[in-house]
Amino acid sequence: MTDPYGEIDADVLVVGAGATGLMLAFELTLAGAKAIVVEKAEHPNPQSRAGSIQPRTAEVLDMRGLLDEISDPATRTLSRVGHFAGLPVRLDYTAWNTPYPASLAIGQSRIERHLERLLTGNGTLVERGHEVLGVAQDEDGVEIRTEQRRWRARYLVGCDGAHSAVRRLSDVAFPGHPATSRSTVVDLDLTGDTPPPGQHFSDYVHHAGDRWTLLHPVEGHRFRMMFGRTGADLAETDEGPVTHEEVAQALRATHSDRVQVRAVLAGSRFSDATRQIEQYRHGRILFAGDAAHIHAPLGGQGVNLGIQDATNLGWKLATELRGDAPAGLLDSYHAERHPAAAQSLQLTLAQRAIMNPTAPESSALRGLMLDLAELPDVVARLSGLMSGLALRYELPGPDHPLLGARAPETTLATDAGPRRLAELLHSGRAVILLFSDQLRPELPDSPHGPLIIRADPALEIPAGAALVRPDGYIGWVGDDITGLTQALATWITNRTPRHSA
Repeated sequence: MTDPYGEIDADVLVVGAGATGLMLAFELTLAGAKAIVVEKAEHPNPQSRAGSIQPRTAEVLDMRGLLDEISDPATRTLSRVGHFAGLPVRLDYTAWNTPYPASLAIGQSRIERHLERLLTGNGTLVERGHEVLGVAQDEDGVEIRTEQRRWRARYLVGCDGAHSAVRRLSDVAFPGHPATSRSTVVDLDLTGDTPPPGQHFSDYVHHAGDRWTLLHPVEGHRFRMMFGRTGADLAETDEGPVTHEEVAQALRATHSDRVQVRAVLAGSRFSDATRQIEQYRHGRILFAGDAAHIHAPLGGQGVNLGIQDATNLGWKLATELRGDAPAGLLDSYHAERHPAAAQSLQLTLAQRAIMNPTAPESSALRGLMLDLAELPDVVARLSGLMSGLALRYELPGPDHPLLGARAPETTLATDAGPRRLAELLHSGRAVILLFSDQLRPELPDSPHGPLIIRADPALEIPAGAALVRPDGYIGWVGDDITGLTQALATWITNRTPRHSA
């Protein structure tokens, strides 16, 4: 494929081979688009980083058929019960009708390794060792330049993290709250009285004077420890490589000699900065994951936000590339995901305020939150926010409690037998659920068009029909063919669907 400005190498260039970038490339290829992933690092990051995933991310991986490939259900560990601000309050996810009512002990690095294997196995290029040095776009496409070569595509998505080169080279501002402190996170090989798996988050946090540590098991025999000093500002904290001695010192301070460091396997520094770009789309350049938003790593939000950015953007961008996109579909990525991330950033800021042991107002806030946590409705709301299960997009359509919400967990009685709704989404296509014989939509033939599934009425979806978008959210729910036709013209195709009564 060529254009007047040079040869097109791909439909989409994805810069960044972290969880967000690899998931986006997977979604694009699933929807028929050609993607190339360009990554600065020569090799995958060995550090665990996120040690578990939230329930909504587990659902997302499940609806693509990835969860059981990444993590064997026979040995899968339901990880630490969710928390808010480290308070000794057990968040209860069971009220949200999810098959995954706890975070799962699946490390970010394992997700990335699996996605990269899938992509390279199906012929998608993951080009490592290429630092992006230049970005330029015109009305027909985007070009990036590295030291070794240039690539050109119809669109570019920056998924290259908190220090995004794409964002910087595109002169996109990153407003927000600057860092006030810096901490360290390490993967460790330990010996001694190590903490067992399955405890609540608050049981893993220890303080000794001005030192704090958060030590918990991750996959295999590894342990993950975050540590720092309360009240230490940026000038007082180290920015250099993480050393064995500083890790051993921090561990001795909070665990005495009960636990010893056998080896520091990987380590990095992080700050409590909170930032978000104002627009996720700049012409043919878009942003996702930490390139679009950053926050302190509290409550396990980072990788979960990024993966859900990817599943929201992938099908919309692929539909745009096919020329089928309804007006405004691609821009709905920003309209939906910017508020979702903004809410998560507010949650982490609130947790920062509550978890600061040196501020007297923080102690008062902790006491207030512990009192409020006696109320089941408060715990249910916090559970929904922290897990991602409560997210509901503001979408056009009839007033219905499911509109804009994630599709509920349900098994449908179809002509082909019982089918989990999550399984019907494995192909990455939208699903039209018809519970009434009165609704008979007819759509143009397309290998990427929606699946039409007739099923017996389902208690979880009280309506004559529903449109489940490829990202697993309800795009329309109702009883009339006119409403369904309008929803298809909003989310699925710019070609006029036909229908018969």
